Amino acid sequence: MKTYQITKLVAALASVGLASIAGAQTTPGSAVSVNPDGLGEALIYPFYTVQNGNITLLSIVNTTEAGKIVKIRFRDYANSEDVRDFNIYMSAKDVWTAALLPAGAAGVPGTGPFSGQAVNGAMMVTQDTTCTAPNKTSFQDVTTVFNGIPSYAVSFSKGDYEPNDNATRGSALAQTVERTTRGYFEVIEQATIPTTTLMYTRIDHRVPGQGGKPDCAALHSAATGGSPIVNRNYQFDEYPATALTAPSGGLFGAATWLNVANGTSNAVSATAMNGFTRGRTVFNAGNQNPNFTDHFSTSTVVTTSDSVVVVDLFGSPTAAGLVSAVIPMWAATAPLFATNVYGEYAYSTDLALATDWVITMPGKRHFVTFAGAGGAFDAYAPSATTTVPPFANSAWWRTAASAGALQYKSPVPLGAVTYDREEAAITTVGCLFSPCDRLTVETNSLPHESSVIAFGPAGATTLTTSGAMGADNALPLLGLLQTPLVGGGWLDLSFTGTRPITGSAVAGVQLRSGVPILRGSSVTMNGLPVIGFQATFAKSITGNFNASYRHSNSLATKKSVVVGTVVQPPVLVVGN
Repeated sequence: MKTYQITKLVAALASVGLASIAGAQTTPGSAVSVNPDGLGEALIYPFYTVQNGNITLLSIVNTTEAGKIVKIRFRDYANSEDVRDFNIYMSAKDVWTAALLPAGAAGVPGTGPFSGQAVNGAMMVTQDTTCTAPNKTSFQDVTTVFNGIPSYAVSFSKGDYEPNDNATRGSALAQTVERTTRGYFEVIEQATIPTTTLMYTRIDHRVPGQGGKPDCAALHSAATGGSPIVNRNYQFDEYPATALTAPSGGLFGAATWLNVANGTSNAVSATAMNGFTRGRTVFNAGNQNPNFTDHFSTSTVVTTSDSVVVVDLFGSPTAAGLVSAVIPMWAATAPLFATNVYGEYAYSTDLALATDWVITMPGKRHFVTFAGAGGAFDAYAPSATTTVPPFANSAWWRTAASAGALQYKSPVPLGAVTYDREEAAITTVGCLFSPCDRLTVETNSLPHESSVIAFGPAGATTLTTSGAMGADNALPLLGLLQTPLVGGGWLDLSFTGTRPITGSAVAGVQLRSGVPILRGSSVTMNGLPVIGFQATFAKSITGNFNASYRHSNSLATKKSVVVGTVVQPPVLVVGN
């Protein structure tokens, strides 16, 4: 079925005649899409964590024959604020790796020359020789901690979310580095580096006499031979000798979560996206660009079980009264829209067997955050009491009473139906997430941009940490074992109160019949942008950690795209 869908998708894209945008670099068929085969020019990793004994290992792989300049950006779980970003200069066929650890772990303090933070936050450590900007030598040198292997650490920062949330919600007292200990991250290609250039020679691992390492010091030296100073924003055309060209894709990656204490690990692949038309600029570390709003693509490819359709969002009636930047944001997130999330669960009363769901909503912050007096970057909500579709209007914010308490930002209302393995159903009403002595907006919604749902036994009012991923501030969904003999089932989680987005068809096809979708047909897209996975943990009853395990499965999603009729212009009939 996947092969058939991709064939139809390619056929649909091939028929798209999208106009070039003056001043922008263009790629044929510049409609944003998800590549289910995993290769893209942008990657979204659904989760990272350094909480409760977990560390996160990550990789980025360049499969192409050219160099790449990519931005990696880590975002906090509460409202997707930037907690650390920098650029990576990858050579052809290169792999870049790093680990995320608690600041202060392994004898590495959470301070250093590069915007260090105190302990209790997260930090990144890399032993990779691939060049970065800033140069990794400006990070904290922790080589002695790692047995003489050249290693560099940089801590995550609350520098973005503390002033933004204070200005918009008056919540500065609750802002701690705890928010950096869990979240998700993204990789966005900024440029392709031809192998015939001096810049490529400096980042190449295969230059004779360099010991299999790139010359990162030369990359960061004063501009010579037509190469740029890389620790700043620069335009492609400023340095013609670099011959930088548009992003060309071919990236993939994965995240692995390792818990040494209980001997378990699990992993997922990044979601790969293509079709972004971007300006000819490389943005420095600390700059909020590139992201999923600063591009020029106004079309998107949405794939359901029934159809593949290219949707033009330029001039969408849904955008009336909103800032123009919502159009490229819709184009970037619509391929991820879902109305329902499906997945399995299983647990035991002692949580020796446990299940967590991780649900991440890329781009949510852009739609629900009001810039306010602080001028939060890329915050498009029209006011403090309204949001941008597809999210339901919500201005509710709960200021945490103490460090580490829950942060709520425009909670997403939910409906839920659970089914055990014998088809018995429970429709969850009233209170979905424990404890139930709170407002409905707290107990029946997803509060974060990256939320963890923890399945657990009835009678518990809360869970100190989630059973599978060891996440703090998880959402306990309790009491779904309907009989002692039934060890689990599956959950249908639905998003309620969402608002549709309307565009027009550029091209498309009905998958079952092969009938084409007419150009100009109205297209209504429902749901919210969602990626995620379920994780299951089983503890060894013998005490042998080698017998414990933790694994991941993808969550299934239901998409809703309604194709209407072509709106025909009036026909003028001229009589004789």
